[in-house]
Amino acid sequence: MNDRILKQLAELSLTADGAIDENAREYVLTRLSRADIRRYVVFLKSVLKERRVWVRSASPADKAVKERMASLFPGKELRFVADPALGAGMQVEYGDNVINISVKNMIENTIRRLLSGNR
Repeated sequence: MNDRILKQLAELSLTADGAIDENAREYVLTRLSRADIRRYVVFLKSVLKERRVWVRSASPADKAVKERMASLFPGKELRFVADPALGAGMQVEYGDNVINISVKNMIENTIRRLLSGNR
């Protein structure tokens, strides 16, 4: 099976909540070769990555933050994670992009610049 068809199958396999449709699962497991299943899983991960936005913050996100993120990423599935290791600030991952505006990241960047001699 070619990559275009496998990617379409991956896109059509997912339900609105990100689960794999039962009929699609049955089709993939019974009709695809082992190599095609591996490529299908790669495309499936890619589709999920495009649909989801991960928002990490030091404390649980409040209603205002959730509404703002929903307006910035319409139609995307938002996942909010509290990560005390960030210190303060936020990290947003969508697709292959990462926006890190946390105190931890600012401190690490400052240390890296000081150690490298670039100010």
